[in-house]
Amino acid sequence: MTGGIACGKSEAGRMLKEGGWAVCEADRLAHESMKPGTAVHANILEEFGPACADEQGRIDRRVLGKRVFDDPVARQRLNEIVHPAVIAELGRWADEQRRSGRDAAAIVPLLFEAGVRAPWDAVLCIAASVETMKERLALRGVCGSDAEKRIGAQWPVEEKAERSDYVIRNDGDLAGLEKQLWATIERIKQEKSEP
Repeated sequence: MTGGIACGKSEAGRMLKEGGWAVCEADRLAHESMKPGTAVHANILEEFGPACADEQGRIDRRVLGKRVFDDPVARQRLNEIVHPAVIAELGRWADEQRRSGRDAAAIVPLLFEAGVRAPWDAVLCIAASVETMKERLALRGVCGSDAEKRIGAQWPVEEKAERSDYVIRNDGDLAGLEKQLWATIERIKQEKSEP
């Protein structure tokens, strides 16, 4: 599952978890890869300096985020450090889920940007209008130019939608998202079971 920022990917993931699915969030894997003692942690500090760590030596994501959202070159360098670790872990997780036979979904916001390839049965994009994305970001306290930087840091959601196998338009409420999600999941299962 992919899509733009504030389009509803995490909410869709929560709905799948509640429905008994295994769900892996690439953002969580990225955060785990930055823990002290990891190669990613060491490389971030080497690249961006000790000011990116808090008093306990943990990466201060707020400080690092401000820096990379203000500087596309820095953002690219951070991605080059973090993405390989996340992609490797996603691959391991996907293999494990395939072996288990369990319904599973990975939420990968930067699926296309990072060139993530795995044996997905389908790619589902959760999309929303830029206006809706800005409204939702404002509810999170991210407004104005900060919201525009965050939206602009990813590929346009319409480009992600074009590259995906299935698209859910999520400009409405959670009930509408949930209805579309389960209908799309049913469609995917039916189409994948056809000879």
